[in-house]
Amino acid sequence: MDERGALVASLKRLSARARELLARVSPGALEAPADEDGWKVHDLIVHLADAVMVQSMRLRRMIAEDHPVLQAVDQDKWLRGLSSPHRSAELARVLVDAMLASDVELVELAQPKVFDRRAYHPVRGDITFPGVVEALVERSEQILGDIERAAQRRR
Repeated sequence: MDERGALVASLKRLSARARELLARVSPGALEAPADEDGWKVHDLIVHLADAVMVQSMRLRRMIAEDHPVLQAVDQDKWLRGLSSPHRSAELARVLVDAMLASDVELVELAQPKVFDRRAYHPVRGDITFPGVVEALVERSEQILGDIERAAQRRR
């Protein structure tokens, strides 16, 4: 499998895992504590949607721009500043599904030169286009793991 195929397959696996896991989270589990910092399962689902959107925007910038500067995000400020406890977990699920489907399409359609592009990230330093896709998958998998563990404790 070539690099494009591997990235597309990775995104499709992530999309299927997110869809399946988020569908299994019961309404009663949404208020379950996810960590000692006060995050709840609901907050993690909303955070996942925000994280996927940020990573998806990075992916788009790398397709459209030469060597963009990508912004870092303070997740705790986003949790508080974006009123995460009051946002819809169902809408977050829909956003995750739609953004990941769109990302698959964009990677499938990207010109070959895009795979050689680099961007600058203030935390990661120089990062390649495949590296941005891999970071999207890695971070999303981390959040999904947190959601799964917290929701299981609620059962």
